[in-house]
Amino acid sequence: MATETSLTYGSASYLTAPAGTQDSFSPECFSDEQRLMVETAHAFITGEVLPRVEEIDAQEPGLMRALVEKAGALGLLSADVPEEYGGLGAGLTVGVILADYLSGEASFGVAWGVHTTVGTLPILYYGTPEQKARWLPGMATGAIVGAYALTEPGAGSDAMGIKTRATRDGDSYVINGQKQWTSNAGIADVMVAFAKVDETRHTAFIVPFDTPGIALGAEEKKMGIKGSSTRAVYFDNVRVPAANVLGEVGKGHKIAFNILNIGRLKLGATCGGGSREVLALCARYVTERKAFGKTLQHFGLIQKKLAQMAIDTYAAEAVNYRTAGLIEEALRATGPGSAAGGAAPTTTLHALEEYAIECSIVKVLGSEALGRVVDEGVQIFGGYGFMHEYPVEKAYRDARITRIFEGTNEINRLLLAGTLFKRAMDGRVGVMEAFADLRAGRVLGHRQGDPEVDDARHLSKCFWIFPVGVLGSSSTKSTVFGFLYPARRSPAKAMRSAVVADRPAPRTTCAVSASPHLSSGIPKTQTSETAGWVRRTSSTSRG
Repeated sequence: MATETSLTYGSASYLTAPAGTQDSFSPECFSDEQRLMVETAHAFITGEVLPRVEEIDAQEPGLMRALVEKAGALGLLSADVPEEYGGLGAGLTVGVILADYLSGEASFGVAWGVHTTVGTLPILYYGTPEQKARWLPGMATGAIVGAYALTEPGAGSDAMGIKTRATRDGDSYVINGQKQWTSNAGIADVMVAFAKVDETRHTAFIVPFDTPGIALGAEEKKMGIKGSSTRAVYFDNVRVPAANVLGEVGKGHKIAFNILNIGRLKLGATCGGGSREVLALCARYVTERKAFGKTLQHFGLIQKKLAQMAIDTYAAEAVNYRTAGLIEEALRATGPGSAAGGAAPTTTLHALEEYAIECSIVKVLGSEALGRVVDEGVQIFGGYGFMHEYPVEKAYRDARITRIFEGTNEINRLLLAGTLFKRAMDGRVGVMEAFADLRAGRVLGHRQGDPEVDDARHLSKCFWIFPVGVLGSSSTKSTVFGFLYPARRSPAKAMRSAVVADRPAPRTTCAVSASPHLSSGIPKTQTSETAGWVRRTSSTSRG
């Protein structure tokens, strides 16, 4: 069920490749087998999960675990697991498809997502043959449920600041510390837990929940996703075999960050699916609810809301599936069997890391699109949208967490911007070559003599530009973070000065876009020979 594409592109290729020259995976490209997975996921959610929403939210004992096991029996847990370990070996795109179409009930979506992604994938990509043989077959069927223990009371976004410690004692490690907000803790059998060895070496461990010394806190009382299990986990002299170290001692942070990239991608898919479900709810409601003698669908402002919801949903879906296709293509290029028989090779792990920028974009775009969609959904339902009996009220509460977990959107913005800048400086992203084209007057989508070309050439003669990324946007403006440096000086010194500028949204897709107000009279300050030139503006966009 692999996705068929003909071209291979690196990270951020959307910045430099002309529009229309890249293959993109989308729902229209689904194979028959992939469409069958869509149907299976939809039938499971509508037939097994949604009829029990109230019991799920009340955390009826044993219910969520039973639903996860039922999903396993249908093959809904095993898309990423190779066939030799009892999985489907269906590829990343199928995992993303399932995240999309299992999103109809958010609490189950969290339980499913934690198990199949951050619970299973660390073992799949970093485990030894023995570790994989021990855990993956059960995880593929739901007989073993996984969890992921990274966050601590004093270490959320600062994942490297964890206080949990692991001390070597003979052929074992003794773990002491506390984890917070561990999803699936109340239903899981095993967790991937992170601790520091020798105070500094960030390391991942496979830790069964029945290991002596582990204790769980009470279920957290949350705003939304009430049916998912969220507990603190306490480690009191928990002894685990040295054979349970996942990957290498001191390399746990690489496991955490690479797997979180896939987690962000699948969360983006969940958000896109959630947006589609809310849009469908609202589309039905406006054909039934009447005001002033006619149904709501006939009111222009309601039509505008629905249109914008559809736009947000489409954008989230498009960027998610495009990214999933690119990552799967990169994984496939590493060769068959890369995840079987030991830790995945460097090429496979590089493929996961290559699209970190896009995964952060998917997460930010999808979660914020969902936030807008559910907000407008409540508005369309009016007073009914505020009532517990109507599903849009639950959707509104459930959606809020998506901008927080898998890395807050603020952290993801910093990650994607910083990663893009570093890769541009390293030559991994060809923005400098694109800027050379701009200097020569070659601006995609424009002819010589166009105002955009003249403005861009004028700016390029005055400054080196090191774009970093879009930090926020609205329909009319986008806040672009980048670096300007006088062209007469070395571009290597550009890191010492920064620019944040509000610009009109570009009228066409360009490799590099420079707006007229940037090229005319840029205010400059210079405090020393090395201080550089800085443009400072205040943002008024609502992005």
